[in-house]
Amino acid sequence: MGEIPYFGFMYTLQMAKHLRHNSMRREWTEQYSS
Repeated sequence: MGEIPYFGFMYTLQMAKHLRHNSMRREWTEQYSS
């Protein structure tokens, strides 16, 4: 149980990328709407 499963690692990576993309897109929309 010492090592992280490959699937779990990739899933976490994808989730982090998705969240970062959402926050970036929200910043862009706020910039152009104001």
